[in-house]
Amino acid sequence: MVTVVTIQRVPDLTEREFRTLHSHQNKPVIVRNTIRDWPALQEWSLEYLAENYGHEKVTFRQPYADSSKQEDREWTLREFVDVLQSGREPRPYLNQVKLRDLSKRLRSDIGPLEIAKKNRLNRARLLPASMQLDAGKRALFVGDRGSGFGMLHWDYSYLHVYISQVRGSKEFLVFSPEDTPYLYQHPIHEGASSIKDINNYNPADYPDLQKATPIRFTLQEGETLFLPGGWWHATQMNECSISVAESALTSTNWTQRYRWFAKQFRQQGYSPRKVSLFRLYMFGLGRFLDILEKVR
Repeated sequence: MVTVVTIQRVPDLTEREFRTLHSHQNKPVIVRNTIRDWPALQEWSLEYLAENYGHEKVTFRQPYADSSKQEDREWTLREFVDVLQSGREPRPYLNQVKLRDLSKRLRSDIGPLEIAKKNRLNRARLLPASMQLDAGKRALFVGDRGSGFGMLHWDYSYLHVYISQVRGSKEFLVFSPEDTPYLYQHPIHEGASSIKDINNYNPADYPDLQKATPIRFTLQEGETLFLPGGWWHATQMNECSISVAESALTSTNWTQRYRWFAKQFRQQGYSPRKVSLFRLYMFGLGRFLDILEKVR
């Protein structure tokens, strides 16, 4: 594989500047200094989370490479930090813990993200019920050296994601949607690769992977990665890492996402009439929101 070793890094931008210069290009980009006003950036560490929010209960799924071994776990944050710092293998990885399920005090350490201001998931009342599940979806990720998610995947239903690095750093391996034919897409779960661990595999077993172009980079503390919907990615950590991810629905992935839902509805046996009405409503709503966002 030919590795692209750099990713574009840009200064902090307003939402309008970001949308004009970057989000419409459908390419990953790292924006610096986006979270400089978050209390979490100054205060959070493993010890701080354990001491101040140790009683908070978190439910997460340990991302084993073998999905058949995945299991939900419920720990307190203090229990999680204790196990993480003990060096026990496999290293636990707190992932996809929704902030809305945690205390208001903890959430207050996380401020708004200017470049994600026009997130249509925040207009949940206008969305069909099936698409409201992700409304306001912000999630906490915590790991340490040896933690990570080694299975290549793209995020559910073509949502964009903004990943803000609060503490430490996180290693990313990213592939364009154009490389999908070479990434051994799972025959049932289209958003996952059949390669169990992209950081530890036998190249002879996956010869087509050599045709893909990986992008490797490190997300540093205080930076935010914009990862467009449909982009494949995997992560690993070489040090303590705390990050917050915000899923986003915007004008740039609106059509792709509602077409994905329409496909799911057809597969679930919805009548052609219901699917057509859904598509028509989403098309019209998208045009309405396009106009609304231009005048605000």
